[in-house]
Amino acid sequence: MFFDAHFHLIDCITRNCFSFDKNWNGCASFCSKDEFNFYKSLLTPDCSGGEASAFGTAGYQATKSRFLEGFGSNLKISFGIHPLILNMNEADFLQKIVEEKQIDAIGEAGFDFFTENAKATEDFQIKAWEFQLDLAINHNLPLIVHCRKANHKLFEYSKKLKNVKAVLFHSFMGTSTEALSLKSRGINAFFSFGKQILNNNKKVLDCAKNLPLDCLLWETDAPYQTLKNQQNTFSSEIFDVYKAAWNLRSDEVDFDNFVNLAEKNFKRVFD
Repeated sequence: MFFDAHFHLIDCITRNCFSFDKNWNGCASFCSKDEFNFYKSLLTPDCSGGEASAFGTAGYQATKSRFLEGFGSNLKISFGIHPLILNMNEADFLQKIVEEKQIDAIGEAGFDFFTENAKATEDFQIKAWEFQLDLAINHNLPLIVHCRKANHKLFEYSKKLKNVKAVLFHSFMGTSTEALSLKSRGINAFFSFGKQILNNNKKVLDCAKNLPLDCLLWETDAPYQTLKNQQNTFSSEIFDVYKAAWNLRSDEVDFDNFVNLAEKNFKRVFD
């Protein structure tokens, strides 16, 4: 079984990028109430599908049937207030579904200073981050972290992060030295990487090659994180990510054990 540590289910479905292959599973990420309710409607066989109309999804009932048959409630689910979509109106909803145990993790949460406009929202990002960090600690849930051009903020919060059940640094863009430094601070840290491996990103290759295998997961971030001249990433591309990642470690472990280890790591985060 191949596990995709991070993808966007609703955007994959509406862009026709979702694979119904039963050989993979993973964690679907949501950042709005509407997206989450659409997902819940997929789990309800007798639902009219009204939630889908706002997304313009063709063949909604067929999609629902295939989803129920192939996945149902087996996916792990995360919900978070994304640092680039700072809608604190979702905070009450997030609190509610956490208390009702409807999700398996909190996130994406974190910091994004990739552009000057994004960096200008730092105060709002801190507010959203601290709310979600406390929620993860208080409810013993994993935290999925999005961080671009802001790794220093992770170290500022390292004392609190070590109180989180598990911290998954999704699409980590730091160095292997930074990753090991986070782990050395007592954080139960995991790092996931996607198609940057296929794009020969030097930092990602360094991490994928040199970090301990027991803290690594793999992802697509589908339908995002595309390669040059690609419009979308398909969830089925998780197989390509696994193969590229294994090629970096093939002198240490055979492919089957590499896949099995990633599955164990996934379950250590989410189970």
